[in-house]
Amino acid sequence: MFATTIYEPVDGSDQIVERFIHDIPDEDCVYRMDVSLDHGREWTSNGLRWLRQEDAARWTRDLTMRWFAPTDARIVRCADEEVVEVVL
Repeated sequence: MFATTIYEPVDGSDQIVERFIHDIPDEDCVYRMDVSLDHGREWTSNGLRWLRQEDAARWTRDLTMRWFAPTDARIVRCADEEVVEVVL
């Protein structure tokens, strides 16, 4: 099973709230985030998946702002393993 993070606007504000959801359906597992600690020689991921590429990129950028170990980060389309965005 996979989980995801959804970003929703706050009513009457320009802020966005992050909401974590467990056990998302397989058809919603479109994008994943990969990180490398060795300049792209090896990649790893976690159990988070996103329906929208923008949400995957937002979560990845947030991760790289608070975790300094990754040397590279990318967004991958799960269906065909194509790298669709390089974040770091």
